[in-house]
Amino acid sequence: MLCLVRKDLRKISTSYVITSTQNTEKSLSRYLEEYGNFPLPDWMTAAIIRDISNALIQLHSNQVIHRAISIDKIFLMKNEPSFCLLTSRAHARKINSHKLMESRAEDISLLGNVLFRCLTGHEFGSINPLNTPFTISNEGIILAQKMMARKFSESVQYIINHPFIADNTKMPTARVDDDDRLKMVHLKREDEPGRNDPRILSAVYLLVSVPFGLCGIWLGSVSGVKRSLVMAALPNAFGALIRAYSHMSHDEYRYYSVICGQTLAAFSYPFIMFLPSKVSDSYFPPSERTLATTIGIMSNPFGILTANFFAPLLVQSSQDIAVLNNSLCVLCVGVLALVFFFSCRGQSSENKSESKEKQYLISFKTCFTNINYIILFVILGGGIGMFNSLYTMMFEMMCPSGYSNHMAGWCAVIMISSGIVGSFVAGVVVDKKKCYKAAMMLLMIVAVTAGTVFIWTTKLQGIEGTIGLLMLAFILGCCGLATYPVGLELALECTYPASPEVSSGLIVLFGQVFSLFFITILKLYSYKVDENDYRLKIEACRATSDDDKNYPKDYTVAFIIISCVASMFAVLVIFLRPEYKRSDSEKKQTYLASQTIEFERKGFPPIENPASH
Repeated sequence: MLCLVRKDLRKISTSYVITSTQNTEKSLSRYLEEYGNFPLPDWMTAAIIRDISNALIQLHSNQVIHRAISIDKIFLMKNEPSFCLLTSRAHARKINSHKLMESRAEDISLLGNVLFRCLTGHEFGSINPLNTPFTISNEGIILAQKMMARKFSESVQYIINHPFIADNTKMPTARVDDDDRLKMVHLKREDEPGRNDPRILSAVYLLVSVPFGLCGIWLGSVSGVKRSLVMAALPNAFGALIRAYSHMSHDEYRYYSVICGQTLAAFSYPFIMFLPSKVSDSYFPPSERTLATTIGIMSNPFGILTANFFAPLLVQSSQDIAVLNNSLCVLCVGVLALVFFFSCRGQSSENKSESKEKQYLISFKTCFTNINYIILFVILGGGIGMFNSLYTMMFEMMCPSGYSNHMAGWCAVIMISSGIVGSFVAGVVVDKKKCYKAAMMLLMIVAVTAGTVFIWTTKLQGIEGTIGLLMLAFILGCCGLATYPVGLELALECTYPASPEVSSGLIVLFGQVFSLFFITILKLYSYKVDENDYRLKIEACRATSDDDKNYPKDYTVAFIIISCVASMFAVLVIFLRPEYKRSDSEKKQTYLASQTIEFERKGFPPIENPASH
């Protein structure tokens, strides 16, 4: 039997099957080790699977079964632009024709594992392909799962003709020519920034904005609106330029270039977070301020919603991340140009009554000696943190009950969309009625109630749970986001004449701290679902039952803690007794101005403003 196998291997070793590593460059396992736990480009994955499929066709046509296909047995050749399968008599064997179908399925199943590894960057069972920060071909995942089922009845030719393999190998880059081969010899991270954990990129904003926030508030309070806009736009634009340039930098420094650009862009957030209140206070009359603040604040969730819609359209594979970075670079540089253009036109049109520069420490003292501001500081900052944490942990909370990533996405979209609508309605009503306190109490109590009921509703299954979650997401978004601009305007009313940058910036900064607090609670006080729990039969957290990394968790303890903290917010808002100091001051000034005009018209001396003494 061994002689037959050796003879057959010699006969077919001239193409995609090799019997020694003498003329090979590196094994696929070595490439993937250098590449990191990231998905390979689709064209490269397709080229690998196509070539190894051809190797299997050669083996199977000679009734030889490999039985040990893995990334350790696949090699890129030195002198040939192809991948080959290392085969030896130690594991290959010749079989009878009546067992050929079953044995072919065994080889194809092993090749399916290789396909999954190339597509996701992880071994099968260690990751949920639906819960990764990268865009992974759904078509390729379905093919890999079908191949690994061990009931694969198609021939290997079916794999070669499959759309994922055939379409990607038709691309010009699918030809592994000499230049491509040389690049692949020194393969590092070609398509994603670095080989380290990509979650660091999203954490950079929180790590930078919290400690740098106080400095940003101080700079904003002494520099005015236009300079604050420039200080916000500059690091954002230069950070985007560095991220775009990272794709042209050396492989060894690419990850650090992206981190540098992300960190620089994060420095813009402390200037952006107080700008809506500052702009509305400086450039808009009292009858339009709440609506102006709403428009400024809602630009953030609207931007998130827009990015979540367009990013998947631009990034169809990991190679397209460069396109996304370049697009963002053009956008950020364009915004910087607009900011420079408008900031250089004419004199500042800030309200003259508010043009006097506020001292930073005095504003701090004014805020934290005002009991109404302290209450707003806690409940509004906590509300921001609760909303952000629910948005961030949505899928993890819902998947143990069988809800998919698509359902979690729909809930997030409904929350943001309804929040934008609710904020505009609340802004118009509050501007017209000046009912800051009543609006804040109503919106906060309803939002806290909806948020608390929402997290517990994630434990329900079926159509009742689905309808309940969608309805609660609408109510939570509509009222939760609407409290944001109303609360910031109320804070400015309570702390007048404190600097708007300080009073609003501190609340937003505290909201970031509360976001970290709630996410930490959800992480620390969640426990793996018991093996006998019925939810293991319906959960949607894992792609396979062997996926321990995405094992479904029970959040009951975390939900109890969050419900108690949220209830405290609902109770505290009842104790609000705000004074509308800014509105009262503006009414007095308006009255004095009208009386001065009337007295001058009648020939009397003008009335002096007592505030000037």
